[in-house]
Amino acid sequence: MSLNGWYKAAIYICAFLSVCFFVVLFFSIRCEPDDMITALKFRDQSFSQIIYNDYYFNLFRPAALISFFSVGYSANTDLYPYSILGLCVFVSSIFIFSTYKLITEVFNLNLTTAKEKITLICLSILIFTSLYFLTTNRIEIFGWMSAFITHFTPVAFIVFSAWIIIKKINSTLDYYVWLTIAAFIIGGSAEHITPSVLMAIMPIMFLVKLKNKRLIYFMVILVCMYLVSVITPGTLYRINTTNEYISSHPASQVSNPFHFIQLFFQPYKIIGVLLLCVSWVYLTKTFNIQYSYAIRWCYFLLFILTSLIIALLVAAFVYKSFAETRLLFIVDFSLFIAINVIAFKFVAKLKDVRFLLPGLTVASLVILLFFSFRHIPRLCYFAHEHDKTINYLKQQPSNQVITIPAFPDSDLTNQALMYADPENGDNQLFCRFYNIKAKVSVKN
Repeated sequence: MSLNGWYKAAIYICAFLSVCFFVVLFFSIRCEPDDMITALKFRDQSFSQIIYNDYYFNLFRPAALISFFSVGYSANTDLYPYSILGLCVFVSSIFIFSTYKLITEVFNLNLTTAKEKITLICLSILIFTSLYFLTTNRIEIFGWMSAFITHFTPVAFIVFSAWIIIKKINSTLDYYVWLTIAAFIIGGSAEHITPSVLMAIMPIMFLVKLKNKRLIYFMVILVCMYLVSVITPGTLYRINTTNEYISSHPASQVSNPFHFIQLFFQPYKIIGVLLLCVSWVYLTKTFNIQYSYAIRWCYFLLFILTSLIIALLVAAFVYKSFAETRLLFIVDFSLFIAINVIAFKFVAKLKDVRFLLPGLTVASLVILLFFSFRHIPRLCYFAHEHDKTINYLKQQPSNQVITIPAFPDSDLTNQALMYADPENGDNQLFCRFYNIKAKVSVKN
């Protein structure tokens, strides 16, 4: 095998390890109280009742209805790991597919062979994996179903929308249908994401002088969808209930905004930068790249700063706490975009450095091997032991208090907290969700 063949094999192995890890990770996700409440709403109410109640008494996030496909279609909780896996893989595939299409569109790639297409798919998978490592709170974003739906899913559709908008083919009706669906999901997700996207789009609209009709249409629909989901009676009601909760739990709040900044700089993010660098080095050495877009660094800086400011404002005035670090994911994404551009610009100039590609490739392969062999067994153990405990509790008779030492420690996923008091609200919710007739006490 030639030296280039070894590089290609290493890239394929890295992509394979990434796919294995994410499949196991998504299959190991178990429901938290928010997920349980959502599932019970689908069991007890119709779609119209859920929309009505969320509109008047909760945050109205239409995109959250996607949860139906993971925990709402059945009351059989044994099926949920498979449906959560399916939903997460589907949304992740949208991100990878859109990344693949964006690269081919931006760089005018003419992929004629199956090997070229497979190689670019593998590089797109590595770019997706890099976003995972660049995420400040990756345990919540990728290890908690509700956060995955309301934070990562809109980001996947942002990338998808970008590909639709920049396509050079003339607009057709199906493009506008796809943009409408994307705007529905983005605008109906976490409340701070749409303002960040709009702040990123506005300078681009002035740059293209309002000539891109798809961009204008997308922005108008996005604004309308966002207003429909935010200006509701339920938003004010949710803010008031949040304030009441904060007043009764002051010790659980973080009032220092620098807490966000401290958590933003995590050592594992270096892995994300490494994977982006090896992807772009291999891309520039393998494909004949033609680039015709001008890069204006001020736009990327504006996106990063505005998304950070918006996240800080939402944390300060909506959640009254800087402990909700999942709000930083849109900032992580803006930084992810900037690093991609920086990597392309500077790596392209350094691609002929003798030991650059082999060094980056070996480092990426070793890190992903170590990461996979470290976490995949832990995730499998957690999922198996968790389900084993649930099955045991389901077999216990009603009206008896069953005490268990603890649930297995989760790894890279969230887990519902259980308490010693069997009458605790979270314990009772847990039993209702899993159809457990007995009362459960956890020593912890």
